[in-house]
Amino acid sequence: MKGRCLRPTSADFKNYGGRGIKICDRWVNSFEAFYADMGDCPEGHSIERIDNDGNYEPSNCRWTDRRSQNKNRRNSLPIDLKAIAAERGISYKYAWALYKKGRLQCYVK
Repeated sequence: MKGRCLRPTSADFKNYGGRGIKICDRWVNSFEAFYADMGDCPEGHSIERIDNDGNYEPSNCRWTDRRSQNKNRRNSLPIDLKAIAAERGISYKYAWALYKKGRLQCYVK
């Protein structure tokens, strides 16, 4: 979290600190405050921001597993493209092409 937001030499900085994601004042210099707010990290979980454009702060963070985090990415689709493709009998690749062109709505009920 700190590396991504505070260290310009971090490989991930451009996607976090570089686009304005910050760590709340309470957490930035105090692991104890972070721990008091977030508690123990459950096994197999890591910190996630609920709003991807929001900061790391108590009201915007939670512990989640990788599968849940993958659904909460900036590049995640707001629809289940695989299910739509299967339902309509078209390939996922074709459904993706339609989605990117803004023409998928023709195939959605």
